[in-house]
Amino acid sequence: MGTGPLLRRGSSMTSAGRTTKQPKRRAVRVVAAAGVGALMLGALATTVAQANTAQAKTPNPVAPLDVTSPPVMTGFSFTPSAVDVRTQTRYVTVTVRARSVVPIRVVNMAFAGPGIAAAPATLALTSGTLTKGVWTGKARVNQWVRAGLWSVQYVQLGTSYPTMYEPRGRAGSPPWNPAWRSSLRVTSTPDVTRPVVHSFKVSTTSVDTTRASKKVTVAIVVTDSQSGVRGAYLEALAPGRLPGRSDAKFVKSRTRANTWVATVTIPKHAGAGTHRWTLRMSSADKAMNLHDFSPAGLAAKHWQSTLKVTSRA
Repeated sequence: MGTGPLLRRGSSMTSAGRTTKQPKRRAVRVVAAAGVGALMLGALATTVAQANTAQAKTPNPVAPLDVTSPPVMTGFSFTPSAVDVRTQTRYVTVTVRARSVVPIRVVNMAFAGPGIAAAPATLALTSGTLTKGVWTGKARVNQWVRAGLWSVQYVQLGTSYPTMYEPRGRAGSPPWNPAWRSSLRVTSTPDVTRPVVHSFKVSTTSVDTTRASKKVTVAIVVTDSQSGVRGAYLEALAPGRLPGRSDAKFVKSRTRANTWVATVTIPKHAGAGTHRWTLRMSSADKAMNLHDFSPAGLAAKHWQSTLKVTSRA
């Protein structure tokens, strides 16, 4: 039995016996690829449009910092609420909680007592950050201070726009939260007596600084029956508009009891001629009671109150 004529690749037999060409697969593939690409481009365009719409509706998440906004104290406390300094100095631990849009660089505060008594403290960051954290520090309440009910004088939060919180309040200061304790009870045997100066001796009554500067030494004997002598200060001052001033701190003598010594230098060019410089002296005890002597005060005690200075311009 014979076979029919061979068909060429890409042809097919019809019912009438005729052959027809089949469409090429490559063309089908090209059309399909074009359709998929169009779909992908359309989807991409839709996604971009949706993203642009969402971005337009969403506010900018990075708002500029308001550097003029003051810091805010959100908490304040201290412990203990009472101290007894009859036998020794005591410390009060202070805690401040605060927040700010800009870093808080300094936090300090102070307790104020009767007279000039005070107990300041500088606080350091102990947890959190400089824009939201906790700062702690210690206020020193010295022995011999005046007893009574001390109060928080201020709390300062230091930024480019510092804020001062005050329990008593003043115009422009933020309100003090009533829940924050502001009183400190201090029990003490106070030293309210100023030091006693027993003598004031100057090494010379006159100096000549025409060729060189000269040193003048002053020795004092000073005592304090309770807290003890903290220190003393000496000043020599030229008269009128003459250019001249010299001052020095007294240093406690290691060999003479209750004796303190200071040395001032009278400069070479202290004004032409001979002039009378005046002397002043002040002393303080550890409770910060002051005893000052003006030139008139020194003279009233029959102590030397002036120094004759010969010099040139």
